[in-house]
Amino acid sequence: MMIRFCKIGVLLLFAVLHSGVRGDLGKGAVRHPVEVAHPGADHAGLSECLLVQLRGVDGQSDEFHMDVDSVYCGDHQCAVVPVRLVWDELGFYKRFELEPGIELEKGEGEPFLDTDYEQLHRVLSDRESTLWNVPVEQYTESSESEIDGVSGATVILGKSQYVAGAVWTCFNLWNWANGDVGSIIQEKTAEGCSLDELQRFLKNGSRRYKIFALEALTNRGSYDPDTLEIVLSHSFEERYDLQRLILNYVENAGPNLYFSAIQDVLDEADQRLRVMCLGSLLMTDYEIPKGCCKRLSERLFTWDSYQEIDLLLKIVESKSGSDPAVVSRITRLLDHSNFMIAHRAYWFLIGQKLSLPEEEKLEAFSAEHGNRL
Repeated sequence: MMIRFCKIGVLLLFAVLHSGVRGDLGKGAVRHPVEVAHPGADHAGLSECLLVQLRGVDGQSDEFHMDVDSVYCGDHQCAVVPVRLVWDELGFYKRFELEPGIELEKGEGEPFLDTDYEQLHRVLSDRESTLWNVPVEQYTESSESEIDGVSGATVILGKSQYVAGAVWTCFNLWNWANGDVGSIIQEKTAEGCSLDELQRFLKNGSRRYKIFALEALTNRGSYDPDTLEIVLSHSFEERYDLQRLILNYVENAGPNLYFSAIQDVLDEADQRLRVMCLGSLLMTDYEIPKGCCKRLSERLFTWDSYQEIDLLLKIVESKSGSDPAVVSRITRLLDHSNFMIAHRAYWFLIGQKLSLPEEEKLEAFSAEHGNRL
């Protein structure tokens, strides 16, 4: 057995080379035939691949791996070798592995150095890389380049996004490591999770596990009282991405649960979350029930932002006919210290059925601010 390792802050094992890496996978292995699209493939459509799941033992999480070619060689001058990519159970790249005696190559047949392997690991770990967004054609155009002897395409990439002389290999392996396979792994993991496990991920897990749990619960349609309570208790997370996923979960709950949950969240939400909830109410395909706008309008005088009040008035406007109590509250906004809000209320009230005192108040506002309306 031979082990290659590097130091990136701490000692990091990134490539394990041993004779059994392609051999018997043991009883804990589950094989998943899958179809995957890759932007560098020399054929259109999906490629048939074998994704292997290794069950965790002694409390460890599962791992997944897939054997892929090191490169789709655009100029037919590359050395193609097998590479094993390994992901965690949420579909995030962990490491790559090579067979004994196998080396990755750069341009002109130059073998990778230890520093190149370190750099490749960093490249594959960067989910935000722009490697996915580079047209494949640019990797097959030969050019004079000190950065990469194979392709001039590297000139549009930052130096941290590739291994010098091996941009094709980086492009290929990055798209395997961070492409469709990750989503497939999440699906496989979600299929094997119980409801209790997903609830535990949401309560005690890292941000990645919370995101995973929210997406899985939404896809399952898990809206039992316990799950709903746990999800809504996380509505006040500071992270926008988690709030957006929680709102998406609520939006798929059906009309009764949706409107009840939105109202409960609005009672405790900060301004950003209130705007998200009001935007959701404005765009929902559910029929807004009677009484919803009336309850919302009770909050008019506790909100100070134009955006919130504008959204609320748009929600009321989207319903045919306004509750007199709602119109009465909106009329009081004509006295608001923020003229933009008073101005918005004025144009809402135009065309509404008003009582005599409300009409007089509207006319007085128009007379006072006519040149600003």
